[in-house]
Parts: sequence; structure tokens; C-alpha cells
Amino acid sequence: MSEQDKQQAEGLAVTDQGDKISSDKTKTHMMDVGPGVLGVELPCGFIDSEKKLHDTLVVGEMTGWEEDILGGKGPIVPRLNQIITNCARRFGDLVERKDIANAVTNMTAADRMTALIAIRRVSLGDYYDVKIECPKCNDKSRYSLNLADIDIVRMKDQYNRVREDELTSGKRVRWHVMNSSDEEWLSKRTKKKEDVLTLAMLARVEAVDVDIKKDGNVEFFEIKREGKNYKQALEALKSLGIRDRNEIRKLFETYEGSVDTMVEFECPGCQYEWKADLDVGQPGFFFPSDI
Repeated sequence: MSEQDKQQAEGLAVTDQGDKISSDKTKTHMMDVGPGVLGVELPCGFIDSEKKLHDTLVVGEMTGWEEDILGGKGPIVPRLNQIITNCARRFGDLVERKDIANAVTNMTAADRMTALIAIRRVSLGDYYDVKIECPKCNDKSRYSLNLADIDIVRMKDQYNRVREDELTSGKRVRWHVMNSSDEEWLSKRTKKKEDVLTLAMLARVEAVDVDIKKDGNVEFFEIKREGKNYKQALEALKSLGIRDRNEIRKLFETYEGSVDTMVEFECPGCQYEWKADLDVGQPGFFFPSDI
């Protein structure tokens, strides 16, 4: 990617050191290829078989084909991947449809979120209107959210997708950046709304120091989350202290790349302030209604 392209693609971008770019996010900061087309920088990017990084995405607006895919049935991640593939005009230096489809299938969670926000913006505009109920007074109010203001944090090292870190406690943890297969696995496991926090950790952690045999000896336990190993893997992560678990989550936040979809609200009636997460994957994000 040329330096000129990098300078043009800052609408949802950050610096290479993982810092947020504090500039006005307007259409002039995007790769403005033409009417109905928008380009963004991705927080992680796709590394191809030749070890080349592709970390920009140019997308066009959704059509009825993509609306029907979104409104269909079945696992959500494959459907979102198909929508991104259909709308993508270019993925880094990749222009062939099969190459783009492969890159999209291997997207990280943060990249997929960035792509969907870009598709929503180019299709329906920057502003997303929602009606939210105040948690304190229960009054419903209309809010207009500027999607161009969502902060994207780039990975500090886009080529390093697997890390081994030592926690303050001295315990080691090996983990990888969350990808689409992890997302699909997690969406199936969290349907029961149980163990959600531990499952989010289990989707990334590959090994960790724990006393798995409960005999006072800590070992670097290899996490295997399928079949009969699932229960033991879940127990291993649950046995970690809260400080260790918080530190592991901080590692995810620091090195994985992220999209800050937490939005601040203030009730116009009682002035109560609270935060809520913007659910990009829901159909209403792409199908606005009169509110």
C-alpha cells in the first residue's frame, strides 16, 4: 500500500502503534473511489500465503441480494462474510473474487466489524438513528449516532497473530487473535447465555499455567476446546484468579486490535448517563425503520 493510500484511508484508522487517531472523521479521510464506494483501513488485515499483509478494504453499497442474505436463516458469521465478499471491490491488493472471498473468510473479528460499519455507511449514510429506553426513568428517546466517530484501534504488530505472555503473577498464557472460526464456535456456545466471559477467553487462549490436577503443581496446560476436552478447558480458565483473567483480557484489548462500539447516552428527561454496546450484526443496523 502506498503512502498516499495510507494518508487517504484514515476514516476508521489509527496509528501503527495502536493509538487512536484524533482527527475529524469525515468523508475526505476515506479512499473516495467514486459514488457509492468507500475505503477503510483494517485494524488487523489479512496475511496471504506469501506472507503479504492486505489491510485496506474498498466496499460498495448493499443491494437486495445482500438484504436477503442478512434476513435469511442459519449461522450469522457465514452470512456476514458473504455480504462483505459481495460488497468488497478490493481487499488490499486482492481483486479476484475468489481471493477476496478467502481473505474475508479468514477475517479477524475486529476487521469484520470494521467492514460491516463501512458497508452500512456507504449504503445508508454515516448516521444511525435508534430509540433507546432510559434505564433509570424508562422514557424512550431518539438518538442519532455518527458511525464515523467509532474508534478503531490497530494491532501493534499486524504480523503477530499468536502471542505468549507472562502475567504479573508469573503465569504464562499463549493466545491467538480471534478469527472467524472462533466467532462461529463462540456464537454456538453462548446461545445458552452461560459462562459467557470464560467462553470469550476460551475462544482465544491456547495454553495457560494452571494447577489442572489440583495437586499444588502448576503446569502449562494446553487448551483443547472440542469434545471431551471442552469441560476440562473451561474448568482450567475458571480456576484462574480474577486478576489473571483481567490481565489476559487486557492483553486482548492491547494487542488484538479492536472496534469501540460502546456508545454513551444521556437521557434528555432525567439527564441520566449510561453506556450501551452497538450491535452491528443485528438486521436493524442495516434495515432502518421510522422511529
